[in-house]
Amino acid sequence: MYDVLDLLRRAAPGLHDLVANARERGGRLCTGPILRRVWGPFPRLSLFAVALVAIAYCALVPAGSVHLPYASGGPSPVLLFSLAVGWSLRRALLAGGPLAADGRDSPREMFRALGWTLIPGMLVVAVGIVVLQALDAAVPEADTTPELLSRWGTEIVVGAEHVLRYCAAIAVVLGALTFARNWFGALLGLFVAFLVFGIVLWLMRFLFLVIAPLGHLTNWVLGALLAWTLPGWAIDTMDRLAHAGFMALIDLALIGCAWSVGLNGFGRLLEKGEVDFVSQLQGLAGGKVDEEA
Repeated sequence: MYDVLDLLRRAAPGLHDLVANARERGGRLCTGPILRRVWGPFPRLSLFAVALVAIAYCALVPAGSVHLPYASGGPSPVLLFSLAVGWSLRRALLAGGPLAADGRDSPREMFRALGWTLIPGMLVVAVGIVVLQALDAAVPEADTTPELLSRWGTEIVVGAEHVLRYCAAIAVVLGALTFARNWFGALLGLFVAFLVFGIVLWLMRFLFLVIAPLGHLTNWVLGALLAWTLPGWAIDTMDRLAHAGFMALIDLALIGCAWSVGLNGFGRLLEKGEVDFVSQLQGLAGGKVDEEA
């Protein structure tokens, strides 16, 4: 079992660095030898082309053809995007010889620059998956205006959490592939890690959101104290929002931990050509921090 607050505390340095990197760079796409070597003369166009191909694949091929326990429903485009970008990164970073001498930036700054360029493509893939899933889903119906507004608002919040979840999945899968020489071993280890993580998350959701759901607890408290009874749609809304909030915390923790592992291991990747990203990620989640000076 994970202590969610403790997991967030361990992910906080990575999230803080990610936010600081976003504030520093703003809407600017970084330039320099490393980005020209990875993405060519048109980095935005190259990255968005990969993202759009992944979304087109999601639209043409059922997303359930490949399953990841953590990000079920959108793994096909997640894997496709990660494979394409991971191959491009490894080819550019390692096939042409040492890259650290190409510029004056440290490996950590090079990682921050590369990471910033990946965020728009990750968002395009994640939002595209959620939009395609929404188009296939049933339109919320309700008997009253408050119920209708509640259901639509809940769908928006849940969709936003799913975007965050797919971004987290891309960050982990892409990191594992980019930092590994043996992709078969990396994918196998990644699947096992996701399977274990998915089982633990299921147990946590069962304990906190099924045995003691927020909506039903709130209804019981209001009934006991004030003799009020919440309508069924309000109870369902509170339960779904509680689940989305819980998963959003997990998503943020994964993103922060993945950023920290990439930031601290990028120098070793350039030097040795391989870092066990998944083991480093599991170690950080378990409280073992391995930082590169």
